[in-house]
Amino acid sequence: MSQRIMTFISLTPTATADAADLADNTYPGAIQGASSTQKIHVREVFIGGQATSNSIATILLARDSQVATGAIALSSANGQADAPWGPNDSVASAAPIVIGTAATNKPRRSASHRLLVLPLNAWGGLLRWQPGPGEDPSLVGNTANVGEISLSAFTGFGGGPIGGHLVYEPD
Repeated sequence: MSQRIMTFISLTPTATADAADLADNTYPGAIQGASSTQKIHVREVFIGGQATSNSIATILLARDSQVATGAIALSSANGQADAPWGPNDSVASAAPIVIGTAATNKPRRSASHRLLVLPLNAWGGLLRWQPGPGEDPSLVGNTANVGEISLSAFTGFGGGPIGGHLVYEPD
């Protein structure tokens, strides 16, 4: 197994209601399994605030009730990237799909499958979350509710720009 890291340099997320499409380039990112059986574990979430004044930012890590389909790409507008964590890391079979834009169906955050609520002050606040042993959220496959997770801003988000990363490990 090898770890991977999805990064985003800077974006001001758009507050989105549960079960609504996440608009392209307005959320830190989503990850989907490359096959119907691929399992992925979330190992770390880091978010740093880049705002110039106090502003509360509420980001959710949640499973998606609709998975992204169509032409899927990283968001160059947000400086989104995905790479192996270490120089010798590789993915055993196929690389997971990292999403910033989707042509057909957009990711939709599930209201009943939230995994983490990650509030911070976007004015220089830092948030780092790591699971305890055996407590890491995971996804399996590439279908709704279990096969895709997203980082996105919750309704009422009043924060400014943020940057950060998500470390994950596919089986």
